[in-house]
Amino acid sequence: MLFKNNQEQCIFIHIPKTGGNTVQQTLIENNMTTDKIVLRSLQDGFDRFEIQGEYTTKKHQTYRKYIELNPNLSTSKVYTCVRKPFERLISFYLAAFRWAKKDIRTSKIIIPDSIKFKEDDFVDMVKKLPTCLFYLKINDANKDTPSQLTIIKTERLEKDLANNFPTVKLTSARNKTLFPELKNELLMSKSLRELVENSRHKMDLNAFYS
Repeated sequence: MLFKNNQEQCIFIHIPKTGGNTVQQTLIENNMTTDKIVLRSLQDGFDRFEIQGEYTTKKHQTYRKYIELNPNLSTSKVYTCVRKPFERLISFYLAAFRWAKKDIRTSKIIIPDSIKFKEDDFVDMVKKLPTCLFYLKINDANKDTPSQLTIIKTERLEKDLANNFPTVKLTSARNKTLFPELKNELLMSKSLRELVENSRHKMDLNAFYS
């Protein structure tokens, strides 16, 4: 998402499951961006939505895609949210978009009250889901990130937002926590944590939490 902060051009890179919906809703509600919310299948405009604008083709657009579309954006300040990888991957596994279905008769979006955890599916997701650093790389050839990069951590989201945007009113919109009992159970699993933290997602721990 492109936005202006005190008339300065900025980019917000929304990494999935890091609190980015809250940031984007805040920027929109405070009239800091001309990018707009658009809806696609199984999206409700609150927990699930897309973003489009002049140089924004989707909500989770990478930094290098912005530069590809407009090289002049390379001088912009860049903001992003990051999250500890294990908590992020559990959140992604339980995300509403993975379980939502549309009722053929009523066209209503239905999310089940409970789901069954399948470890094989989780392991496959760990292998396929891009790291946080993937979204921030300047190009595919190296791991360098933008020089003017400000990190907002999900674990202290409100505090970091207040520090970076002191005059901005934080949105009241928040993603709903689905399947809370299962989520708590999974977060207690030492084996799943070790699986994630010994995978390539360890690079996010080293980059942002070491």
